[in-house]
Amino acid sequence: MPEAESEAWFRRNGVAEDGIIKVVLRGNSDHKVRIINMAAVAKCGPPLHGTLFYRSAGGADDDIIRRGFDLDSADPRAQLPKGWDPRGDHFTQKTISLVRNEDVTLVLVPTTAEHFCEFTFKMDVLVNGVRTSMKLDNNRKPFRLTSLIEKRDKKRDDLTRIDVTAYDVLYVYATNDLDRRRPGWSRWDPAAYERAYDDHLSKLRDE
Repeated sequence: MPEAESEAWFRRNGVAEDGIIKVVLRGNSDHKVRIINMAAVAKCGPPLHGTLFYRSAGGADDDIIRRGFDLDSADPRAQLPKGWDPRGDHFTQKTISLVRNEDVTLVLVPTTAEHFCEFTFKMDVLVNGVRTSMKLDNNRKPFRLTSLIEKRDKKRDDLTRIDVTAYDVLYVYATNDLDRRRPGWSRWDPAAYERAYDDHLSKLRDE
């Protein structure tokens, strides 16, 4: 399945994705609009373990200003990340202002290391001295995100890696497909992929 087609399939089927959320806001008031706070409103539970679509993440683009939300926190307010690491409350340092027909793009980066979460964003807005709240959601549905199940590396106890054997079904993208069988996604038996990955690491260490 080509990448664009697979991304559309993920969205149609409500896959819990690990990625960024891009939101474009436009001022629609004759008065200046100030966004003074933003937080995630999340309902979380144990991480999912059914089908894993595994593709390693690309590097962070340092030119993009992101707002991070730590869903494992009791109060996941917008933070300014360094790379992917949240650092400090964004709106204690800076607010966002909009005049009529002015656009601003927010790049939101929710993260969780422990849970599966369904969540929306609550945005506090100040217009002409009146404070109101707005909800950002995923086409009237909550966004969904799950942490990955990890375990200690067999050779390095100070490192962790994804425990693919914890999942019922495994699909691996071409960049992580150790057999390089075909482009796009390939289905693997989780235990077989674990063995192939261990063999791959052993060869790299022997070189």
